[in-house]
Amino acid sequence: MSIATTIRQRYEAKEQDQQQKASARYRQLVRAVAAAAGKEPSLEQIEQTAAAAGKTIADFTAAVEGQEKRIATAARLAAIPDKRTRRAELQQAIEAHNATLDEAIERHRQACEPLVAQANELDAQIEQADRLKLELISTADPEVIAAIDAAGEEHLQADVALRLARQEIEIASGNGSTQLLERHAGKPGFDHQHHQRIVANAKAASEQLPALQRALADAESRYRAAQARLLEP
Repeated sequence: MSIATTIRQRYEAKEQDQQQKASARYRQLVRAVAAAAGKEPSLEQIEQTAAAAGKTIADFTAAVEGQEKRIATAARLAAIPDKRTRRAELQQAIEAHNATLDEAIERHRQACEPLVAQANELDAQIEQADRLKLELISTADPEVIAAIDAAGEEHLQADVALRLARQEIEIASGNGSTQLLERHAGKPGFDHQHHQRIVANAKAASEQLPALQRALADAESRYRAAQARLLEP
C-alpha cells in the first residue's frame, strides 16, 4: 500500500470520526433543548453544532419538535398503568363462571356483567397504550432501528447454527449410527468414509451444542434489549 493511500485512509477515517462526533453532539443538543435540560443554548451554539453535523436551523427546530412530541408521548404512556395482568385475571374469572353455566345461568350473568364492563374499560386503555407505543416506534431514531435489525440478524444466525447442529445429530442417529456401520461395513456400495464423516460431524455438533445454546440465549437477550429501546423517549 502506498504512502498516499495510507494518508488518504487516515484522513478519511479522521473525517468520519469527526462527523460521527458532530452528529452525536447535535443529537445531544436536540434532546437537551427538547427536555428543557440545563441552560438554554445560544443561537450561535445551535448554529455551530448544526452546521458541524451538516444540518440547518430548520433541521434543528424540526428535530426538537419531534423529540418534544416523543417526550410527551412517553410521559402519557408512562401515566397509564399496566392493565394486562388485571385484564387476564378478569378473563380467568369470566371463564370460571362459564364452567358453572349449567348450574346457575342467572348467577353467571350477574357475576359476569360487571366484570365484562370492567374488561371493556381496560380494553380501551390497553388500546390507547398500544397506539402510543406504535407512535413511539414509528418515530424511533434510525440508529435504534439499525441496532434492532443487527440484533435480529445475530439472533437469526444463532438460531440457524443451533438448528444445523441438531440436524447433524439427528442425521447421525439414523444414517450414521454404529448399528448401521456394523450391519453394512464391508458390503458392496457402502461408503465407509461418508459414514465416518456423518459420525464425526454429529460428534462435533454435540460438543458445540451447549455453546450454541448459550449463544442463542445471549442473542435473544440482546434482541429483546434492543427492541425495548423503541419505547424510550
